[in-house]
Amino acid sequence: MAPATPVRPNHRPSSPFAAEPDGDLSTPIASTSSSHLDPDPYSPRPKRALSPSNHLRSFSLNGIPHPLPSPSLPSFDTPAPPQYAKGDTIDWPLEEARERARLVELNAKPGLAGVWGRIWDQSAVWVVLVISGIITGLLAASLDVLASYLADLRTGYCTTSFLAQRAACCAGSDPGEVCDEWQTYASALGISNLLGTTMVQYLIYFGTAGIFATSAAVLVQTYAPYAFHTGLPEIKSILGGLILPGFLSPIVLLIKAIGLSLSVASGLSLGKEGPLIHVACCISDALVRSLHRFKLVGWSANESRKRQLYSATAAAGVSVAFGAPLGGVLFALEELDIHLFPASTLWQAFVCAMVAAVSLQWFNPFRTGKLVLYSVTANQPWKSFELMPWLILGALGGLLGSWLIKLNILFARTRARSAFLSENKILEVAVVAGLTAVLSYLVLFMRVQSSDLVAALFQECSADSSSDVTDALCDPNRRLANIFLLLLSALFKTVLTAYTFGISVPAGVFLPGLTIGACLGRALGLLLQSLRASFPELALFAACRAQDSVCITPGLYATVGAAATLAGITRMTVSLVVIVFELTGALSHVIPIMLAVMTAKWVADVFGKEGIYAAWISFRRYPYLPQAEYKPVEPGVLLAEDAMTSRVVSIPAEGTALSALDDILLQTSFAGFPVLRPGGIIVGYITRTELQVALQHVRQMQSAQSSTSFSFLSGLQPGSATVDLHPWLDEAPLVLPSRLPAAVVVTTFQRLNLVRVLLASRGRLRGILTKRDVVKLAKQSARGRARLPLCGLEELARGTSTDLELFELLEDDEEDEERRRVGLAGR
Repeated sequence: MAPATPVRPNHRPSSPFAAEPDGDLSTPIASTSSSHLDPDPYSPRPKRALSPSNHLRSFSLNGIPHPLPSPSLPSFDTPAPPQYAKGDTIDWPLEEARERARLVELNAKPGLAGVWGRIWDQSAVWVVLVISGIITGLLAASLDVLASYLADLRTGYCTTSFLAQRAACCAGSDPGEVCDEWQTYASALGISNLLGTTMVQYLIYFGTAGIFATSAAVLVQTYAPYAFHTGLPEIKSILGGLILPGFLSPIVLLIKAIGLSLSVASGLSLGKEGPLIHVACCISDALVRSLHRFKLVGWSANESRKRQLYSATAAAGVSVAFGAPLGGVLFALEELDIHLFPASTLWQAFVCAMVAAVSLQWFNPFRTGKLVLYSVTANQPWKSFELMPWLILGALGGLLGSWLIKLNILFARTRARSAFLSENKILEVAVVAGLTAVLSYLVLFMRVQSSDLVAALFQECSADSSSDVTDALCDPNRRLANIFLLLLSALFKTVLTAYTFGISVPAGVFLPGLTIGACLGRALGLLLQSLRASFPELALFAACRAQDSVCITPGLYATVGAAATLAGITRMTVSLVVIVFELTGALSHVIPIMLAVMTAKWVADVFGKEGIYAAWISFRRYPYLPQAEYKPVEPGVLLAEDAMTSRVVSIPAEGTALSALDDILLQTSFAGFPVLRPGGIIVGYITRTELQVALQHVRQMQSAQSSTSFSFLSGLQPGSATVDLHPWLDEAPLVLPSRLPAAVVVTTFQRLNLVRVLLASRGRLRGILTKRDVVKLAKQSARGRARLPLCGLEELARGTSTDLELFELLEDDEEDEERRRVGLAGR
């Protein structure tokens, strides 16, 4: 009989690659002091000790959880949901098996009640999707109006209605006409000289930036720490199976919406597009929880079905963010892996995105009656010589996007390592907002809101100009000065975005990416215009000689540059092209946009395959497995046994006392254990939760003592003194050969959504490979380098990290790895 592998008291697994840990359930809750009222939602923290009375309520038969037997429950036919903890990955095969069992039971119901139950079961999905789309569209429109009003309030107010936006206040004025209804604060104070006017407007501009940004940070830190950032890395990880309690809660929805309006209005270099996806998923989760609370539909407790709904409503978030319903559906396909769900999920995403777009257009927040945010007016055919400038824009967009990602992650690591910044997040936001206001006010192109700047950069010059930015851009005497200021704005925006995207306010990166690329593209367009004006006989401009009208349209170059830079930042391709032409209405410019996006993607991939969302997933160490082809990074064939954990905590199949199982649960935090015969022969696998349930059951129902022996083998004689734990054992865990190529293992995990596999040779256990091991293999392949062997039990003993550090940053270089070994060993 093989004894259990000995473990040290208070031992905690130090690496997510050692086994499938689930936190130390015996760790007591740390007391909270007044200095820790604004916890980082991603920082390690102990879990609440679980007691038999509040979580050991079900047992499992052949891997399917069931309620504990009671006098009022004579059968075990109704599956119960499994128990997951923070940081766990859902068991996809189990969730799908539960859903199949539920549907079988539902379809077996006879009579009118059965027919109505089946109709409502199907209809409830569409009810949730339609209501989610309507609420998402109306909420997004309301946030647009609120953010625009607060931003306008920084420069003045409407004399006829203080609550009116500038666009609504000046709706009766002709383009280029002075709007008498809109009054600046300097004029309201009776100040007419230039210096006094500038000082008053600057002070109010600076003060309101700090007030709005700090208010957003206070709301986030006080009420909903999960409301910070974009939320897209977490949404992708949740759709991949991650359990993150509270991330989609109603309080997060409320704080994210309010904080997003405040942070956008403050002038920080961020956007609202990415966070709206988080908002949309919060709305659908609230509806599903309501259905579950009142027990209106059976699938509301199924984690797999809920993730299908999240992916569909995420498309609605993109739809209202850009006014691009088709782009939202393609975004869900390209970025959120919606193709891994049933085929009906794509249709659900289409419907939800369409409903959200209709709701947005009905609200009409832009007072144009259109979904197009940035209308492109130029519609002339492009010239062959423009192919080279577009390729240059694509290359520059890829380089700039890759640099922004690396700079952003560098700032994030610095922030995570700095105790001062970690403890003073609100102060950090106030300083960043103040610095942004100081730099922005000095440059006209940065002083206005990013959305207004992008709209002006996309527009061509005309006599109907009604904006100071457009007037400045269209002044032929300021072309060289405009080129310099646009390039300076792009540089400032890049650095500010890299730092701002990570501070404790809701923030998106789509709009800053568009702004940076639009500045770059408009500068190139103005440069070509200047060259043609100075040297019209150049062979480069031969195609322009027969054309009397404007040959080079800088607005088109701004559109192409915006798409290229956003492709370099996000690594999106097909969905990005569709979003941009839906965003601008520039259907005739699809070819230049596609060319620039293609070039940007190729160039950016040279410096790393990860877009900014994938980089943040790696930084936060979420167990997300991308659907990317695995490519070995070292000569030879990498095998599964090279990445597995070969020394694991196992349980003998029979003979040991129940107290030994209590010791294993107390002294380890692994999420499951192989059950072995002598010699390492695999009998099965039991999860931590199932083992806890089994022990609770046998002690309550059979009055077993700690000294009583147990057996996981079938065939015990009736009346035997040995406790039978066989019903809780998974007798058919997925077992793969230990010498299977790693590429096959990665593909198997990707296709089957596995949580773990046992690796064996001739029926004998060699080790365990978990999803987190495979995630690291995939990331090493994406980065083009390996660092093997992966963490094993030897590194566990050194205490390099703990499983609760799932959300701690992932170090990439050997120096940082050594720092973690030394710095975290004492925790």
